[in-house]
Amino acid sequence: MTMYRGSGSLRETDELRDLLKEIQEKHLHPEDPYEIAALLESIGWNDLRVRQRFGMDNVFDLARQLWGMQRRTIHARANEFVPRTPVWQSVVNAVREFARGMVFALPMVLSEISMLTLHFSLWSYQNLSVSLATSIAIGTILSFFTVGGFMQAIARRAFFYIFQGYYKMAQRVTFQYIRMGIYTSVGISALLVWINGLFPILPFHMLFVGLAYYIVLNAIWLSVTVMYVLKREVFFTGLLASGIGLVWIGFRGLHINIIIAQLAAMLFISLVGMLLVLYFFRRSPNRLEHGIQPHLPRPGVTVYSTLPYFLYGFLYFVLLFVDRVMAWSTNSAFSQYLIWFRGDYEAGLDFALATMILPLGVTEVVVTRIMNAALVAQRQYAGREAAEMNRAFLADYRKSMVTMVITAAISAVLVYLGVKWLLDNYLMHLPQAVTLTSTSNFVFVIGLISYSILSIALLNAVTMFSLNRPELVVRPILLSVAVNLATGFLLSRWFSYADAVWGILAGSIIFLFFTTRNVFQVFRNFDYHLYLLS
Repeated sequence: MTMYRGSGSLRETDELRDLLKEIQEKHLHPEDPYEIAALLESIGWNDLRVRQRFGMDNVFDLARQLWGMQRRTIHARANEFVPRTPVWQSVVNAVREFARGMVFALPMVLSEISMLTLHFSLWSYQNLSVSLATSIAIGTILSFFTVGGFMQAIARRAFFYIFQGYYKMAQRVTFQYIRMGIYTSVGISALLVWINGLFPILPFHMLFVGLAYYIVLNAIWLSVTVMYVLKREVFFTGLLASGIGLVWIGFRGLHINIIIAQLAAMLFISLVGMLLVLYFFRRSPNRLEHGIQPHLPRPGVTVYSTLPYFLYGFLYFVLLFVDRVMAWSTNSAFSQYLIWFRGDYEAGLDFALATMILPLGVTEVVVTRIMNAALVAQRQYAGREAAEMNRAFLADYRKSMVTMVITAAISAVLVYLGVKWLLDNYLMHLPQAVTLTSTSNFVFVIGLISYSILSIALLNAVTMFSLNRPELVVRPILLSVAVNLATGFLLSRWFSYADAVWGILAGSIIFLFFTTRNVFQVFRNFDYHLYLLS
């Protein structure tokens, strides 16, 4: 065993410098040796391991050694020269991040293309009866409501461990949340069956179809979240394409009922997705040494730390879909049940949703650039220059907001012109012609405006999540949901079900206003937030 004991302390070796660098990745400026000792224990170092590796008595001796090294190099933390990234490398990185943001929206694009060309996708079909369309729509929206929180919690907690290189810990916490999501789905399904037995809301055949889609979609959304965390989004897009192919084989080739074909295909890709997630985790690098297996934090600690992200995930999908629930639950002469699918309303919003694809890519680029610049700023700005740094980042963020506004506007125009071209040159000439009614056109235009505004607000939300300020997002989105719900409910009851779309517009405006106010306040004190983050 190699020993590094010198006169009273260890010589600075590459291993010690690497260990200090690992500590600084968790906290750039530890306050004292005791904080370094706590950080060492959090990454698996204990007294026995310190004695075996370095010949020192305990973790605190090692912490004091690292603290001395930290103080000797502290002068390099300000005004440090940071090599500039070559222009070509910056362009490549930006394109990669842009593609990463857009790839997350590819499943939606693929589903829409499938509907336009094949008249079905993995979970929808153009010629379904209204009752079956209602069942599937209920199952789909309920799946987002249920697992939206788990998706955000997985992303937050798994990223936390992966950033440090601890993939085994990330795997354990990920599957812990997946189990919780599945248990919740089964529990909600049982509860809905029980409630429907007491108070018949839907015929049981409609309820069971909706719940079948609900459960398998939950598994699909959970697996796609993990693939996003592991930067394997393209595999999910391939799985979705394969699932659509399986539906085509079953429905068109073997003449199986479309519902059975879709459920079988979704069950298959959900199982394959989970197996792929397990495979990707096992193939991932792992910085933990053999024999070091730290326990996960207590459930109460984990719940407390991820609760804001869980709430955001749930509220985001409520904001996105509650106006549809308001429209579908509006009473009319042809409504047979409490909720009745409105195809013209759904078509308008489905087309408008494509507006968010380009802004999602730009958001990924902007936030990555800001966080990289923040890491550089911590090494280049001295403490007395904090106000100057704050002004520089605030001005840069204002420019980013302008870029996002322009991107959202261009995206909305492109989607509008693209849908118009499709209707005039392709969809109108199909054997089963697809047209947009006056209601669809109205909802489509308001949806374009709403999703453009929402995409700008999401830039604020992702930025504050990156700075670990989720409470500044949760409060605005909670208010936005309330405004969306109240506006959609009142206008759909006073006028027409199509006026529920004003709810998503009002909610998006509120979300943009309050998140913009909050993010500007953060950047006015950016040095303080960087200190908390370091």
